[in-house]
Parts: sequence; C-alpha cells; structure tokens
Amino acid sequence: MSVSALCVGHAAWDLCIFVDAYPAENSKTEIGFLIESGGGPAANAAWLLGHWGVPTAFAAVVGRDDFGRKAVKELVDAGVDCRLVEQRTGTPRRSHSSSSIATPVPELWLTAKCPVPVCV
Repeated sequence: MSVSALCVGHAAWDLCIFVDAYPAENSKTEIGFLIESGGGPAANAAWLLGHWGVPTAFAAVVGRDDFGRKAVKELVDAGVDCRLVEQRTGTPRRSHSSSSIATPVPELWLTAKCPVPVCV
C-alpha cells in the first residue's frame, strides 16, 4: 500500500466516564454512561486522516491486551495501515489508557469516534 501520511507515536485507549455528580471522598457513585475511544496524538491524527480517505500508515508499540487490540481495530476500521504497529506482551509493555470523569453540563457537545455512548 502506498501511503500519503505516516503517523508515528503514542496510542492509548480513552475512557470517558459520566456521573451525575463527583463522588465525595471515600464514597462510590454509579456511572451514567461510558464512552470508549482510541486516543493519543499520533493515533488520533492517523484515525482522522484514514477517516477522510487519506492513505495513512501508523507506527507505534502497544500492548498485546484488550486496550491495544481495540486501539488497533479502531484504526484499521478507519482504513489505516497498521502493519507497523508492534503489539508486545509482558510487564514493561501494557497499553496506555486514560480515564476522565465528567458531570453533566447544560449543553455538552461531544466529538467522539463512536456516536452512541455505551450505557452501563
């Protein structure tokens, strides 16, 4: 495959957790809904270019775990060539993830790769 763009760098799996209110210290709360999506600057750029139809390849190292597999699948589904992604196993190489907690706001605009939140 001939590519017009090569994105090299970080890939992660992002979890955006929505709650009615931030939990008080030493307490628990229920999750309203959850949005999962690939992340990382280079991975996001590769996904967007692939989504736009630009022939794109991505090079990175991710873990051979659920987050790594999800991140690579999302890129491949967007048309990104991921043959340069190395999936490693072992303690020093687990996929990176990011979690964000948010509370409702009067008007919330989300730009997510997945259009529908996962209800939990």
